[in-house]
Amino acid sequence: MARRKGVKVCRKCKAIVDKTVNKCPVCGSESFTTRWEGMILIIDLDSYVAKFLNITKEGEYAVQIF
Repeated sequence: MARRKGVKVCRKCKAIVDKTVNKCPVCGSESFTTRWEGMILIIDLDSYVAKFLNITKEGEYAVQIF
């Protein structure tokens, strides 16, 4: 179940992007889903969470995709 209207999630890196985007700005994938749950906001790439999840770009990411 999507938590926010007007967005979709990249299936490869789980980045949350606007529904009008055709190519993921984080990984370049063109595969998206609107079925996702939970959100992580990365504002510091040196944080434990960013390093643990191997996130290399600041932004919003889904916790789980379906």
